[in-house]
Amino acid sequence: MPLSVERRGDGADLVLLHGWGMNAAVWDGLPASLADGWRVNRVELPGHGASPFDPAWSGRPQWAEACLDV
Repeated sequence: MPLSVERRGDGADLVLLHGWGMNAAVWDGLPASLADGWRVNRVELPGHGASPFDPAWSGRPQWAEACLDV
């Protein structure tokens, strides 16, 4: 299951994961200049924000695999 990811910038990957019960909007206050020299990836975990929830996923192992696939 693909996760919702917003990408900005070029360079080495910087992955931003929100906390439990939140979504990628928690990172809205970061300066846009953070994307200078970095490829910023704002990932939304399953069932949060625009990422769908799949009840077949039993927990963290599947979530970790989904994050690695972005």
